[in-house]
Amino acid sequence: MKKKIRKRLTLFIVAALFLFMIINYILLIIQAQNDMVEASQKLFWQIEQLVSQNSAELEAVSNDFRDICLLRARAAAYLLQYTPSDEEDTANLKKIAKLLDVDELHLFNQNGTIFAGTNPEYYGLNMNDGDQISFFLPMLEDKTLSLCQDVTPNTAEDKLMQYAAAWTEDRSCIVQVGFEPERVMELTQKNELSYIFSLLTDSNNSTLFAVSKDDYTVLGSTRPVMLEKKLTDWNVPLEKVQRWGKGFYFTIQGVPAYGVFQETDNVILGRIMSLENLYANINLNNFRLAAYLMVIFGAVFILISGYLDKNIVRAISDINGELQKITEGDLDKHVDVNTTPEFTELSGHINDMVESLLETTDKLSFVLDATQLPIGVYEYSAGMGRVLVTSRVPEILGLSSEQEKQLFADYKNFEKWLIQLRKNALENGIYRILRDGETERYIKMESLPRSGSVFGIVIDVTDDVLKNQQLEQELGQDELTKLCSRRSFYSQVEQLFAKPEQLKNAAIIMIDSDDLKKINDNYGHEYGDRYLCKLAETLNRLSAPFRLIARLSGDEFAILLYNSDTKEDLQRYIQELKYLRDNAMLTLSVTNQIPVRFSIGTAFYPADGDSYQLLLKYADREMYKDKEKRKAKSPNLFNKSL
Repeated sequence: MKKKIRKRLTLFIVAALFLFMIINYILLIIQAQNDMVEASQKLFWQIEQLVSQNSAELEAVSNDFRDICLLRARAAAYLLQYTPSDEEDTANLKKIAKLLDVDELHLFNQNGTIFAGTNPEYYGLNMNDGDQISFFLPMLEDKTLSLCQDVTPNTAEDKLMQYAAAWTEDRSCIVQVGFEPERVMELTQKNELSYIFSLLTDSNNSTLFAVSKDDYTVLGSTRPVMLEKKLTDWNVPLEKVQRWGKGFYFTIQGVPAYGVFQETDNVILGRIMSLENLYANINLNNFRLAAYLMVIFGAVFILISGYLDKNIVRAISDINGELQKITEGDLDKHVDVNTTPEFTELSGHINDMVESLLETTDKLSFVLDATQLPIGVYEYSAGMGRVLVTSRVPEILGLSSEQEKQLFADYKNFEKWLIQLRKNALENGIYRILRDGETERYIKMESLPRSGSVFGIVIDVTDDVLKNQQLEQELGQDELTKLCSRRSFYSQVEQLFAKPEQLKNAAIIMIDSDDLKKINDNYGHEYGDRYLCKLAETLNRLSAPFRLIARLSGDEFAILLYNSDTKEDLQRYIQELKYLRDNAMLTLSVTNQIPVRFSIGTAFYPADGDSYQLLLKYADREMYKDKEKRKAKSPNLFNKSL
């Protein structure tokens, strides 16, 4: 006894520890994933802020530079008009350009052609000669304009320049100045994703990158090898990427990984990390916690084990030994364990129980024998060896004197005989036996195994069975609903399934009332019967031409639809049945109506099986699934008053 308790206690502690480790491991995994998502969102926010800051700085510098360009273009136009000089003197124009701190200076005639400037190689270029230079064409139409162009490759050399132009006051020519926009280009480069990601680092060995919204091409990344490639090249599932802000698992180049993506105004930001790095410390932390718990549980085990051994185990072992003898058939055994007041009280209760049991058995035998009812009782256990029975048992079972002696002398022989008897089981727990090898009799038998013994009862129900058989054969219908009876239904179904040419496409529908118990409880069994009749009336309204409708038991019904050309026809009838169900109402009084509700389960022949037994089981399972769904969402529509 002591070893068993210690073993069970040990198993319980180990199981609890194992379960705790599993739960803790799962929680650590979830925490690691949440930390990954939270850290990723913070990094994405930082990147967005950095891009926004750089964009604002670039816009401010670009605007300032544009103003400077226009100012110097107007200054050059003023100098060339009011300072005596030769406009076609390249050296003089270069001095003016140097004075104004511009890189190029060009003069356009009123036709938009360069006729002078610091770059003679540009002479002869016209404003119609390219996309870049044509930017200034509107000035030929409106001589009040002064224009500044964004940084763009020039027409002559495809060199990045920023140009500004203004008319001289006498409108004789257009003066254009050009700048190499080093500061603007520096800020533009600084705002590029590749530059921004080159500044980012992640201590968790993850990879950050930005992806184009159009074709999922990597525009910037902390891993340069990913640049210019698409996410699909790295086996990243796009359907999961679009679950913005939620992490997901995938495999990248054969390495299990975890990723988080977030959509911004311009690009998609992403962060991925290998599972090895993501869960790097989980195993160590989990086993460290397990070690601590093992020490704690070990100490608790020692304390509990010592207490149980000293105060409980020994007494339980003694009582268990005494009870074992009682269960083996020694009903005269007296339990006397007095280690504690509680066990003394328990011993007294056990002794009282045994005495009461002996008295009850004697009284029961006397009552059954005196009433002459066709009821018998038997009991046996391994300790007793033989089988104790009341006087009616041999008669009910149709045993001869020789069989009686053989079966009741040894419970093992009786158990073998019961096994053979149960092979003749009918429905509702009824068994068929032959008396004298000829007369057919029916009995109902129930047994209750308990603590090594078996208590059973046998009832002769031959008269009832024969009357029911006769009634069903005469009527072939249920008395309450006037539907087909259970026996008749099974008989006709078996005949139809024996002739597939008549069956064609068929369906078996199992039906069970949802609210019969509520009706009986709230209104009484009279209204429960009316409810069942209304349900049967609803089923009878089904328009299927080839059908068989039956009441199988209290609130259980069945329908066989057959001789249908297609399965689709059967499904239409089933939809019709659901419509009838949804619109069926039972009138209880002038002011009170209740819905007639029932659950439906369907199995199709031959799609779901080729035997009606299999289809009935399948339809029954589907019906219970339907019942659970309906029960979960169905409100209580019943009043308790008429």
